[in-house]
Amino acid sequence: MIKCPKCKKENPDGSKFCKYCGCQFAQKPTQTKKSSKKIIIAVVAVLLVAVIVLGVIYIPKLFEDKNVENELLPEKIDLKNTEVGDYINFGSYEQDGDTSNGKEPIEWIVLDKQDGKIFVISRYILDFRQYHTEYEAITWEDCALRSWLNNDFIDSSFTDKEESMIPTVTVTADVGPEPEVDPGNDTQDKVFLLSMEEADEYFSSEKEKMCKLTECTEDERNEWKRAHSYAFSSEEEEGYGHWFLRSPGYYGCGALMIYSSGKFGGNGPGLGVNCYQGIRPAMWITV
Repeated sequence: MIKCPKCKKENPDGSKFCKYCGCQFAQKPTQTKKSSKKIIIAVVAVLLVAVIVLGVIYIPKLFEDKNVENELLPEKIDLKNTEVGDYINFGSYEQDGDTSNGKEPIEWIVLDKQDGKIFVISRYILDFRQYHTEYEAITWEDCALRSWLNNDFIDSSFTDKEESMIPTVTVTADVGPEPEVDPGNDTQDKVFLLSMEEADEYFSSEKEKMCKLTECTEDERNEWKRAHSYAFSSEEEEGYGHWFLRSPGYYGCGALMIYSSGKFGGNGPGLGVNCYQGIRPAMWITV
């Protein structure tokens, strides 16, 4: 029975109005409303789970895409304040022999600065290659090493932004220790080797001409020397190596280089243009 709050008389259960005074009774929540509430809660729960799942999947991707976007943006490379004698990082090349950790930054020595450009040479011997693939009279103009430096080396070492900062310059055909040996013609290159004259100009002593190899280049050099049963000098035992110059050697088929001791060399067995020795790229960078 339902007791009317107004007239206090009893009414049958389920009555909506008092049959005596017409007062409307308050209605109890129905099971339908309870079911609706449960449905709403369930829907909200599903939506929350969906939001969490989508967040786990897509939020990391958003950051990943942002990182990729940042990698594609042009680098801000400011070398205007560099001075002669400074060391700078520019480009990257495999140097520690562990390809799983990526390439290492290339360290360069600033040799000269003029007209908004700096002239640099790699601080270390970056590779171990032939001056030319065949044992024949050859000049810098036509050698295989020149082609490799201005194609493969550039492509693998520099971003598009960095490469745009490397100008093409006239590389003079300087003579070597024997003036009668033809040095060829001047060339137009981005990357090249020092000539004998430039090596003396920028490195005033034999000690300054001495250069160490990178870890992986030293491994290649050691393997090559052992395969040919060549002895190691005391300087080579300490990690120094021979490095090629672009000037012709003592004869047309000979390769001129700086020995691990810092002396000029290239007149002896195993020192033809097709021998393997260290590579120290040189180039100008627009700053």
